[in-house]
Amino acid sequence: DRSDVQVWARGYADGLAGSEARSMADAEDLAAVGESDAPDEADPIRSGFGELDGLLGLGCSRGSVIIVGARPSAGKTSLMLDWASHAARHGDGALFFSMEIKDRQIGFRILAQTSGVPVRELVERRYSDSGAAARVALAREDMRTRRFTLDYTARVTADHVRYVLTSRPSLPSVVVVDYLQLMQPAVAKTPNEGIGRLSRELKILAQETGCLFVVGSQLNRECERDNREPRKSDLRDSGNIEEHADVVILLHWPGTSGDPD
Repeated sequence: DRSDVQVWARGYADGLAGSEARSMADAEDLAAVGESDAPDEADPIRSGFGELDGLLGLGCSRGSVIIVGARPSAGKTSLMLDWASHAARHGDGALFFSMEIKDRQIGFRILAQTSGVPVRELVERRYSDSGAAARVALAREDMRTRRFTLDYTARVTADHVRYVLTSRPSLPSVVVVDYLQLMQPAVAKTPNEGIGRLSRELKILAQETGCLFVVGSQLNRECERDNREPRKSDLRDSGNIEEHADVVILLHWPGTSGDPD
């Protein structure tokens, strides 16, 4: 069957080394910010969620890193997929790195979001209302026009992200990484050190390319065990994650407790 998303599944890293993003500006450059009609780094990239866009403001500017933290099954992949789909339809495209969910599952999720038909009905091809089939057909055509690329690789490295991103003919608006703790870090003495290095490398890459990076992150169990809202300190494996992020979004379902799995 023809895939509804373009799939890149490459399981290698090319060893390209990242470098610190650097730029120089004089007073004239700084004073001229915002005068041009052309998009620049300050032009926000919309998520498609009006209230969230209002809260973030310039937090969605090009070259930023947004961390979406949540416990398992709390909705971080769905949120990031919606974000990427919006960029694919209204922006310069989206590149989605998935290390857990394969292309067929992602395709069904996008199709469900676009058509309003539940995933289960799409999989079984049994629709609960007479208009569903027509909506699905329209959604498939809409999906084929989007600039959306899925890279499913089980062991993604920062160098792999760099290679795939810089090998494209044009840069996307949004790069999604789902999720940070599943990435393969460079040599590190501890998991905390490895995750810290990965978050720093993604931040550098965002600055170098001007893409908005939306990166998923697991949370520790403490917020569930203590039956409270999550905090930034609950980000799993490294305190460096919040240091390298421009914005941290923590998902929480009030009134729930225990492991969502």
